[in-house]
Amino acid sequence: MSLPVVLAVLLVLTLLGFRLGMGRALQTVNRRAQLLHSRPGYYGSYVALWALLPAVGILIAWLLLQPLIVEAMLRGSLPPDVAALPESRLGLILNTI
Repeated sequence: MSLPVVLAVLLVLTLLGFRLGMGRALQTVNRRAQLLHSRPGYYGSYVALWALLPAVGILIAWLLLQPLIVEAMLRGSLPPDVAALPESRLGLILNTI
């Protein structure tokens, strides 16, 4: 998936988490917001942050580590005669792949 699609999905999940968190908080007090300890939007924001922050952390980690992981997998799957080539030629082959 491309990065814009992943970010759009994260945005949708965050908004959904906000709505569900706020709705759940209001549901526990039969829609009487004055009985809640905090404003309903705060409960929604809390759920939205718990939906967004771990996913963004994993996304950033993947974007940083992806080139290393993919290159290691490619080098491991190369035939022995190709893997024995000098580093300059091996780099060209990996870029072509």
